[in-house]
Amino acid sequence: MKTAVFALTENGCDLALTLAERNGWDIFIKRQPRQLDNINLTLIEGNFKSLVNEAFHQYQGIIFIMATGIVVRTLAPLIISKDSDPAIVVMDEKANNVISLLSGHLGGANELTQFLASQLDANPVITTSTDVNDVIAFDNFAKRNGLIIDFIGNIKYISDKMIHKEHVEFYSDLSIKGTLPANMEEIADFAAYHTDESGLLITYRSDYIALAKKSLALIPPVLVLGFGCRKGKTKAEIELAIEQFLAQHKIDKRAIYSMATIEVKAEEEGLLEYCESENMPLKIFTIEEVVTIEEQFTGSEFVKQTIGVKAVSAPCAYLLAGNDSKEIVGKTKCGGITLALYEKKLELKM
Repeated sequence: MKTAVFALTENGCDLALTLAERNGWDIFIKRQPRQLDNINLTLIEGNFKSLVNEAFHQYQGIIFIMATGIVVRTLAPLIISKDSDPAIVVMDEKANNVISLLSGHLGGANELTQFLASQLDANPVITTSTDVNDVIAFDNFAKRNGLIIDFIGNIKYISDKMIHKEHVEFYSDLSIKGTLPANMEEIADFAAYHTDESGLLITYRSDYIALAKKSLALIPPVLVLGFGCRKGKTKAEIELAIEQFLAQHKIDKRAIYSMATIEVKAEEEGLLEYCESENMPLKIFTIEEVVTIEEQFTGSEFVKQTIGVKAVSAPCAYLLAGNDSKEIVGKTKCGGITLALYEKKLELKM
């Protein structure tokens, strides 16, 4: 975590220097009570709020060694959302108390608070209700397993149910390792899931997410989109084909962690432009790599005579997703473009 430390008083600045020395963090201090080499130090000489504003958008975590009131008043105009704000921790200059103030779970402020408290033998002050009541925090669960939260506002509903030990339904496309809390019931078939109640939904199905509006939907980025095309397909054509393909099979695009294709398509401008616009990774496989597995897939002798392999989209998706992957959608033709979708195996940890 890229971390900054702010301090104003002499004791606070000395403590900031200690933290920088131990952890390599950047520090912003009003005065320098002692000399310390090999640290990134900025003296606060101008507008304190302006410096904090810049740091708020540049650092993943910020530690303030000062009164909580100063921090609250300074940060108030900057706060946007728990899924985007940095971790904010406040501590006193004697290191008696370390307070997780903002973005405790997703931002990591609770973990940073515990780390500082352990390092400084201080008292960690954590007030998030799930932690206080010792129940699972599903934003932490999502972060730990690399899941994408569809609508973060729904966390409060399921957290309230967990705290009060009310019945919570749970459906997942993926397997989960570990013991579910006693008040959670796993629903094997989505048709039996009560979409009108708040529950936990782990899925890449866009139709499931749309139906379960009250649930906390977590999207696992476990899908590989295999790609092949005739030469010269434009970005617009590729975009349309993919959107229609995903809509037809009711797949949320956020679940795709990468596309995959063969080396002869590596310079297709339309494909490269699409991947850049979507911030989509693109894995390129050699002809030799595809040849080793092509007999597992249906293909075309014409394609083999043209580029050296009889199929592209499905074998490339399979190669990236792994030997234990699962076919979600086989080779599909979309107007001179072929697409295939594979799910890599991922076991979630409760």
